[in-house]
Amino acid sequence: MQAKFCRLMALPGEGRVGFAVSRKVGSIARRNRVRRRLAAAVRECAEPPDRELDIVVGARPEAADADFIEIVADLKQALTKMRERWESE
Repeated sequence: MQAKFCRLMALPGEGRVGFAVSRKVGSIARRNRVRRRLAAAVRECAEPPDRELDIVVGARPEAADADFIEIVADLKQALTKMRERWESE
């Protein structure tokens, strides 16, 4: 699932969440900041899914300069679309 600031990938699993931030985002300090912000955004918009999914959140370079509220809104929208896709299968 492609979103403005991240890309989500999911498989059936145990409900774990992982993060992938490439060097395209910037220096190690910048990548760590993006990873921490994405983790906080996932915690803020976490709803228990009907089906246990393992999710990987891949950061896009635009996430480094984005406002936290924008990241949360983008992630909520992407998670909703992803859950709808998994429920329809």
